[in-house]
Amino acid sequence: MRFTQENLSRSQKQRACSEQLRGKIKTVLRNVKNSIYGQFNVVNNALQTRIMQTMNARDQLRTAAKKIAQEVYETEKLIQLLTQSIEDKLKPLKVAETRLKERTKRHSMELCQDDPMKTLQCETIELRTIIRALKNKLHQACLSQTRLQRNQEALQADIAIKENSLEIDQRCLNMRKTFPINDKRGTLFTVPVSY
Repeated sequence: MRFTQENLSRSQKQRACSEQLRGKIKTVLRNVKNSIYGQFNVVNNALQTRIMQTMNARDQLRTAAKKIAQEVYETEKLIQLLTQSIEDKLKPLKVAETRLKERTKRHSMELCQDDPMKTLQCETIELRTIIRALKNKLHQACLSQTRLQRNQEALQADIAIKENSLEIDQRCLNMRKTFPINDKRGTLFTVPVSY
């Protein structure tokens, strides 16, 4: 009988300790559940905020890319115009130089510095100056076009990076919608703990 009483007493103590331990485990699980859900919501909000920021940045980059594309187009038109202007000025320069050369082939009295000769010299100098200025502008336009094209390529690369980031963040957010996992035993937090 004494062994029975001791066994009963020990059994009651162990059951009480077990009950207490189960209560603590339930409390810990509840706290963990609340903490995980809280963190889950914080991460979801952070992901949504990040997605919105990335979308805004991508849209700004797209707007800048459109502006640069327009500038590249305008620069190409300017280059064509300058090239055509140079070609248009080369013909009169060639005519003026040919006339000037022919006038300088005159001998003795015929080789004189009269008004037509001075006009031809001034015209030649003026045309050369204009062509030089046009070539400088053409060079600057080509440099500008190269710089704009580099900027355009960099913007396109940045846009591609933003698109990739958006895709990854969207996938992460979509995967997180399946949390907590529900199956036939219930949610992740209602599955009984094995003893």
